[in-house]
Amino acid sequence: MIRPMKRELYYSEAVIWGLYKVSRQRLYHWRELGIIPKREAGLPRGYSFPDILSIKVVVKLLEAGCRLNKIAAAVRKLKGQPNINNNPLTEKKLFFTGNEICALLNGKVYEVNSGQFLLFDPRELIKELKRELAAFDEYHVSPSYRKVAGRAK
Repeated sequence: MIRPMKRELYYSEAVIWGLYKVSRQRLYHWRELGIIPKREAGLPRGYSFPDILSIKVVVKLLEAGCRLNKIAAAVRKLKGQPNINNNPLTEKKLFFTGNEICALLNGKVYEVNSGQFLLFDPRELIKELKRELAAFDEYHVSPSYRKVAGRAK
């Protein structure tokens, strides 16, 4: 017995607004910048699961302080990478370091816009620093009282 192909669901802009408070105009702008995929002819109007995942990634990057032009540049660079189809935001592991968008490529971290591989994973460096600083919690500086090496100053 042949099973029918599972039909892909498409969601309206109202769903996007309900989830992320992203307006129709902003979605159009993102599409024009190439950040989210353009609609293909013959497909139903609306947003597929991969489209919504791309929107979620953009929203998260913006919330982390990444600028829209940096996201657009990163998407353009990622589209030029091998094994990337139409939607680079959902096909690579991305993270924002506070300055740059980084991606995981063949187990190595690289800055998307510069194309340079990093010698270390900034996420691991941040975790390591947090562990190191935890040993000094009692010596932290507060605005009203300052402790240095366990003594009041």
